[in-house]
Amino acid sequence: MSRRRRPSPATPTLGQAFAASIDGVVTAVKTLGVTVAYALPYLLAFGVPLAVVGVAVARTRRR
Repeated sequence: MSRRRRPSPATPTLGQAFAASIDGVVTAVKTLGVTVAYALPYLLAFGVPLAVVGVAVARTRRR
């Protein structure tokens, strides 16, 4: 009964490692874009009224 050796996984070349790294950066940028697109309506819906109230309060305190 002979045991077969499993082939060792191939070591990636420098070009393959660089391409995988660039792919990771692209994924991170896409994720950031989706996050901004998701958060923007909430920032507009709640941030703008809060900013208006803040400006109004600041103006009334100056008087």
